Amino acid sequence: MRLALAGLLMLAMAPLPAQRALPSRGEIAAVEESLFNKLRRFDINAPIDVLGLPRGIYLPGYGAVFTAEVNIVQVAGISPFRPAISPDEIARVREAKQKRLPAVRGMMRQMLVDSAASLDRVPMTEQVVLGFVLVHHSWEDRKGLPLMITMQAPRQALVDVATKRATPETLTAALRVREE
Repeated sequence: MRLALAGLLMLAMAPLPAQRALPSRGEIAAVEESLFNKLRRFDINAPIDVLGLPRGIYLPGYGAVFTAEVNIVQVAGISPFRPAISPDEIARVREAKQKRLPAVRGMMRQMLVDSAASLDRVPMTEQVVLGFVLVHHSWEDRKGLPLMITMQAPRQALVDVATKRATPETLTAALRVREE
């Protein structure tokens, strides 16, 4: 009985594990701004059209999730000055988007790595997710083009790449990519 009481007393006197502070809204907003700036600077000569600001949220026990709506090729739509789009223009826009997709995927991977490195209060076991909703004009030929791309990986794998403890190629095993 004395031994049991002594054990309980020692447990009661042991320091409690420190509560981990969750990411603040300000930290999430800083990543949102960084994502927006990277999207704006993607290609000065052929910019990406960012519709609104990227948005992020932290989900305790899961991780940080960021989304953005983008048109990966800026193109003028139908207007009174341009009442119709020619078949050649429709084909050129589709080809330009297909050609740009690999670079957009690469940019998203880098954005994930950069974001994970700055989200100090997201636990290493939780996810960092980036989703792009790809906006298309109603007149576009969308065959073979995704409407959305999401990428996610554990923060630890992303930080390992950011700090050069792992190569970008090793991230491929941990990275989950979904296109629809």
